[in-house]
This record gives sequence, structure tokens and C-alpha cells, in this order.
Amino acid sequence: MFQLPRRSLSMGLAAGLLALSGLACYRHHLPTEFVACPDLSGSWEEVAETSCLSTRRSSLSLRQTGCTVFASSPGLQADVTLALSEHDRADVNLTFPGCTGSARGTATVSDHRVDAQFEGNLSGPHPYCCANMKGTFLWVR
Repeated sequence: MFQLPRRSLSMGLAAGLLALSGLACYRHHLPTEFVACPDLSGSWEEVAETSCLSTRRSSLSLRQTGCTVFASSPGLQADVTLALSEHDRADVNLTFPGCTGSARGTATVSDHRVDAQFEGNLSGPHPYCCANMKGTFLWVR
């Protein structure tokens, strides 16, 4: 009959118990709450303002994949990405076609309202490409 040396057998047994105990601990740390992001896709109205441009009102359409929302903002003349995080919060990233640089900020989010503040440093030939930009946008539906 095949026999393993005692040391190999005890090390194998210890490794197996360690693996099982790790799984048992991991099971207790699995998330118990399913986090669903609100569906923001569709038509919205925008009021946007930056330190480079005056207040502008426009319509825009939001697209959403999971907890990431995309929009091309005519008021800001920027592409906006929202990364929905906590229940009513989002990180905001704005890129401005034709400009070097970007802007970042945060937003408060609900099913019918997105209220954001952002700032960044841009350069380029367009009036909306300005250094030390600060701004806000409000989307409602």
C-alpha cells in the first residue's frame, strides 16, 4: 500500500484546514446588500455655467451602462461621465473637445435631478478652454 511520509501528510492536512477556514471567513464578509444604480438614461434639461462661459440652458440625452452615465453637454460644450457610487453621489469627469486638460468634481444624484460642481485646468483655442475653470450643472427631468 502507498504511504506518504508523516510530514507531507500533516502539511497537506494543515493546508487543507487553512483553506477551509479561509473560505469560512470569506463567506462571512460577502456583501449582503445588492446596490442598484438609478436609471438616469433618457432626455433631460440642463442649466450649466462655468467661469469661462455664461449660464446656458439646453436639452441633452443621457446614456447609461451599469453605474456609469455618459452625456454630451451642449451647454458646457463637454463630454460628461458620471460614475455613480454611493446611493446619491457620483464622481464627475468632463473632457472638452479641442482643449487640453479636463475637469473633475462631484454630484448629488436622484432619479429626477443631478446637481454637480467641478473644476479643472484647460488650455486651447476655444472660449471654453480656460485655465482654473470652475463650474456647475443641473440636470432635471
